[in-house]
Amino acid sequence: MSGSAYLHIMKKAAEKATPNLIRDFGELERLQNSRKSLDNFVELSRKKAQERIVKELTGARPDFLVVCDAADHLVNPNEPEQFTWLVKSISGVTNFARGIPYFATAIALMQGPDLIAGITFDHLKSDCFKAEHGSGAFISNRNRLRVSGNEAITGAIVALHTSPSISTMLIEMGAQPRTTGSLALDLAYLASGKYDCIIAHAASFLDIASGIVLIRESGGLLNYSRNNAGEAVCDIVAAAAPVLMRSVSEALSAAHA
Repeated sequence: MSGSAYLHIMKKAAEKATPNLIRDFGELERLQNSRKSLDNFVELSRKKAQERIVKELTGARPDFLVVCDAADHLVNPNEPEQFTWLVKSISGVTNFARGIPYFATAIALMQGPDLIAGITFDHLKSDCFKAEHGSGAFISNRNRLRVSGNEAITGAIVALHTSPSISTMLIEMGAQPRTTGSLALDLAYLASGKYDCIIAHAASFLDIASGIVLIRESGGLLNYSRNNAGEAVCDIVAAAAPVLMRSVSEALSAAHA
């Protein structure tokens, strides 16, 4: 099966979750005064979305493994022929819960230890950011994605998923930090030139997997680290250009020294 067919399967799976997620998102406003009811409703909505996505993926390729939201570890990455779907049903679940329209579904595909394709699907806009190894990155069926190419830290838009002290440091360097709440969507925005850099600490690998493919295929740079080959939590720094990547990496190293 070709890579484009894999992207089609992932997009179709994400679309299966769209009607219920949009309906549930519209219902959340009346639940804001009841924290228990809100939490239960959001978790049920997330589970329903996950079930629909997994059903579509496994129906299309029953021989592939699936790793979903709550996984602490990935499957054995040393099986070179094993295909594995990685599913984050709602990246930005707190935004979703509070009625903030910035969340997405992220699905990626691994072959052995290698990420080979991924999509990030914005349900509210019907935007599908998609990429496969060696074939570029695109948004829906419209435009090819390219990072901004911005080299300067001054004025750079930096999406943060880390401590407030890093935000303070970046402001002092002249950057414009943002905290948006959906790492998967942030990575898609970096790939499309809207952001210049992203810094995240202790992120779920399921949150960043599709974004890793998107950024690589759109010309960006990224570094991410895990404590071991199977751990599903990692740190990531991604940037649109080498000079900016170096500036941010050096500043982070100095801050952690």
